[in-house]
Amino acid sequence: MFTFQEIMLQDILPKWERWAYWVIEIYGIVYSWWRVFVEGEALKNRNLHNKLHKNWSFLDRPYDSTDYLWSQWMINLKFHLILCLIHIATSQICRLMRFSVAMRQCGLVLCDLGCLCMVFGYRAIVFCLLKTLLVYLISQLGSVAGIWIVLGGEIIVCHIPEVRSLLSGHSRTVEFEPALAFLNIKLISFGVDNAQLIRKNFQNKICVSSETTLNEKKITSTDDITQPNETPLTGNTKSSALKKLSFWALGGVGHLVGQFFMIKYVVFYGFGGQLGRFDGVNPYPEPRCVSWVYSYTDMWKYFDTGLYKFIKTYIYVPLGGSRHGLIRQLAASGVAFLFLYVWHGGTLDLFIWCFGNYLVCSIEQIGVAVERSLLGQRLVSAVGPVMQLRIKCLLLVFAHKASCFQAFFLVLYLDDAREMFENIVLKSSWLQLGTMVGIFYAGIHNAKFLDCKLSKHYKKLG
Repeated sequence: MFTFQEIMLQDILPKWERWAYWVIEIYGIVYSWWRVFVEGEALKNRNLHNKLHKNWSFLDRPYDSTDYLWSQWMINLKFHLILCLIHIATSQICRLMRFSVAMRQCGLVLCDLGCLCMVFGYRAIVFCLLKTLLVYLISQLGSVAGIWIVLGGEIIVCHIPEVRSLLSGHSRTVEFEPALAFLNIKLISFGVDNAQLIRKNFQNKICVSSETTLNEKKITSTDDITQPNETPLTGNTKSSALKKLSFWALGGVGHLVGQFFMIKYVVFYGFGGQLGRFDGVNPYPEPRCVSWVYSYTDMWKYFDTGLYKFIKTYIYVPLGGSRHGLIRQLAASGVAFLFLYVWHGGTLDLFIWCFGNYLVCSIEQIGVAVERSLLGQRLVSAVGPVMQLRIKCLLLVFAHKASCFQAFFLVLYLDDAREMFENIVLKSSWLQLGTMVGIFYAGIHNAKFLDCKLSKHYKKLG
């Protein structure tokens, strides 16, 4: 590894300026956290007393039970862990007994279908099997459009609450929704691949219907496949409490909400990835820390790598990607975000999040195109590298800030996200907004610096 002093070497900025950026960012984050703690202590007994429960004694902090999806995951963790261990034990027994690939497939499929039937019931399993069979038949006709039409329509229909309840039962709807969402992604990838390659191996397709079997690379026909995880979880705060928080406390809440969302993803990815390793799977890397991702184009690349590769392989590149001009690139990005909007649930808060991210990513793509143009090259050559870096960081501030506010509509409820946006942007003073821009500016400088240095370090490692 390398020390912080080693990272600071060969920086194009003056040393005093670089240290100033670190001090500004760290002070801004720590101060906002402190305001959250102080104001949260004053409000917790009046606003959230019925939502806080006792936690581990050594933490000496109450537990917030309002994040019901996280609580649901923790409640069912032991039961799901037992089912995953049954799958792993079955797989390892098949290996030790040196069963053929076909026998191993059959054993794992029967094991996983039995486990899933215990979780979701027979109706959900029959529905998934019939859908898998239909996708297989369409893929044998070589119809990529047919795959998208059938599964796209099914995704829209299954967002209807009555349909989800009919398939999974009222008690299992929360668990069935993310499982069905990721099953749809895997069915699309398998269906499109098989429609293009016309592979006639039905056993590989039936494996798609079992959630844990999907991780078995030796028995699937797609190498790059999204790893199972949970859908993005929504936070739950009290709007009445948000109205009473100061500007800096709200900024701290926004920062901590993003960090908590990332930690939940790391836990879900890490837990599922480790189980996959027991079963011979090399999972995608965990999400990159959001603290040093300054571009939301990179955020899509490195936060959910499996979902990004799926979108790039099956939507973005087939529609033109970045090799057929800026217009085709923007159109392909629009279709990709439209799919994300429908796939995530098609609600108003998700529309704000997806559409806002599309606008920000489009602005970043246009900026890259302008920089590569003849006019852009002339402007770049007119300023030195130091000033060029400062201008880029300043321009990125507004795009990154807009993306952060859009993320509130993903990780919070709609009313809470709207309250956060209004209190931070519309009701704050110009001095407060200017100070926040300065902190963002310093943070982006530091993020670009770390990105450059760490990229060089990992390239040396091989």
